[in-house]
Amino acid sequence: MGQGHRGLAPGSPLPPLTVRAVNNAVGVGIHDDATAVRYGFRGGLVPGITLFTYLGHALLLALGEEWLQRGQMDVRFRRPVYHGDRVAARAEVAAHDEEKLELAVWVEGDDGLRRAEGSACLPAHAPESPPPPPYVVGAEEAPPLPPLRPGEVPLGIPFRPLPVLLTAEESLAYAREVGVEHPVYGRLVNPGLLLRQTVRRQRAPEGPAGGTPAVHMGYRVHHCGAVETGRPYTFYGQYVDAFASSKGDEFAVSEHALLDADGRVLFQVRLTSIYHLQPRTA
Repeated sequence: MGQGHRGLAPGSPLPPLTVRAVNNAVGVGIHDDATAVRYGFRGGLVPGITLFTYLGHALLLALGEEWLQRGQMDVRFRRPVYHGDRVAARAEVAAHDEEKLELAVWVEGDDGLRRAEGSACLPAHAPESPPPPPYVVGAEEAPPLPPLRPGEVPLGIPFRPLPVLLTAEESLAYAREVGVEHPVYGRLVNPGLLLRQTVRRQRAPEGPAGGTPAVHMGYRVHHCGAVETGRPYTFYGQYVDAFASSKGDEFAVSEHALLDADGRVLFQVRLTSIYHLQPRTA
């Protein structure tokens, strides 16, 4: 593990990242002011992907490029964040030994309330690449998915494989868009941009027809290797679970994997989202 964090003890805080949150999806779904107000929010929500990006960038700054090569994060969203809100991405050591560094992570507002929280882990050594998941299939084995409707999530049907090639310019532009510029993103794809591709290129075509806007509620992300800019990759995925809350919101859980041209898994995501949203009351 890198020299800069060998001496971290449980309870030690990592340097926070304080930013003005950016709604970089203005006009889209729940990120649109008018749409969000209809569902009981004060305005368009800052994307969960953007909040994840802030947490990931804070860990990159504290832990180095190792984070982008083998870091793991599990984060859940608790309260809305709006454009211009001042938030801090924070992390604190939960446990540390020769095998791994475990962290508590959260995004906090000026009022001290947590907007997002979860855990992160940085193994001391690069693990072996995991085997391709069962939903890694050819296009001929992945039929078009029906739209999501309440109680109707097509579980276990692989998404169509989607090629992805993200340039250094795209990765740097995304980082600049959300306010986390760093030269490393010219070589390694910003993980927030990877997560955005997963959502845009796999979930959007299967989104609810005439339904409500989707709201991301959490991500479990696993870096399994370096995802370099300018190289061809392919995303695969499928829905793995569905459930409803006591408020009537309908949830879908999907899993996604990014493979390189040699079939190695480099990035994995488990995404939980509300696909049928009930209006909130004041």
